[in-house]
Amino acid sequence: MSSITDVYSPRTTFRCTRLRGAKVGGSVCQFCAVGCSQLGFFKDGKLIDVEGDPKSSVNEGRLCPKGSSTYALNENPYRKVKPMYRAPGSDHWKEVSLDWMLDTVAKRIWETRNKGFVEKDPKTGITVNNCANIGFIGGSANDNEECYLFRKLFTGGLGILPVENSARYCHSTTVCALSPTFGFGACTNPPRDLLNSDCILIMGSNMAEAHPCAFYWPMQAKKKGTVTINQIAK
Repeated sequence: MSSITDVYSPRTTFRCTRLRGAKVGGSVCQFCAVGCSQLGFFKDGKLIDVEGDPKSSVNEGRLCPKGSSTYALNENPYRKVKPMYRAPGSDHWKEVSLDWMLDTVAKRIWETRNKGFVEKDPKTGITVNNCANIGFIGGSANDNEECYLFRKLFTGGLGILPVENSARYCHSTTVCALSPTFGFGACTNPPRDLLNSDCILIMGSNMAEAHPCAFYWPMQAKKKGTVTINQIAK
């Protein structure tokens, strides 16, 4: 982590960046999977600004509206910082403690699990210890360790069978094309590599809206003569 410095002079004392004297650290935007690099600026242990990292080969200092709003996630006077609960049939929310919220969620999961828990298969009598009336889906941003713990808790601990991850839903079909074509069932290159394409086909996605920083590269490729085709289902 480094510090921001600039020239001190009587003329610039009150006309300088508000980041003067701030410490800066690098991070990655948490929204989509483009992987835009960010710089977080701190003063007295408090976050004061978030900007795109101009040294990044992914976004070259650019941030889309989602990435630009990262600072507001941390510093927002309208953000709720305590759990809010609305009872079934109620028309208003009430503030509750985090302990109460966690205990309530755990209690309801346990009650629902017990209602659908099957110890033995009714036809064969084989011990199955499973529960099919609860489903769990993890986010594609979860790391391997988190996914392991999710699976261990919900399947191994509670016997819940429908446990999935959004990454598998998204990419289970792409493996059919990527694996025989490239020999690997996952993305083999970064968005920046679109700059080297002769033809770019975008299907079922409004890339300009969903991933603005990544969409910069198809637009740069287009300037070089690349054919771009965007097909969006209606």
